[in-house]
Amino acid sequence: MTEVIKRNGSRNSEEFSTEKLCNSVSAACLAARTPEGEARQVADAVSAFVKEWSKDRHGVTSDDIRRIAHQGLSIFSPEAAYEYKNHKLVL
Repeated sequence: MTEVIKRNGSRNSEEFSTEKLCNSVSAACLAARTPEGEARQVADAVSAFVKEWSKDRHGVTSDDIRRIAHQGLSIFSPEAAYEYKNHKLVL
């Protein structure tokens, strides 16, 4: 089980969730005007990329997950990767 360490440093019993990651990557793809079916395929591929990266780690930070997801998403869709990285900056 890969444990997610929150920004404040606390360790929750929360396991890394590929579903949460898929949803946020898919939202970034849709914001970059990627067709819905393709957005889900990209999200699944990025989630698998992050899951593979995290499999031998006992604890990862949410920032680590975002960084690795951004790297994976950059391979499939640079536009969606931009949206994913900068979503909190856009109001």
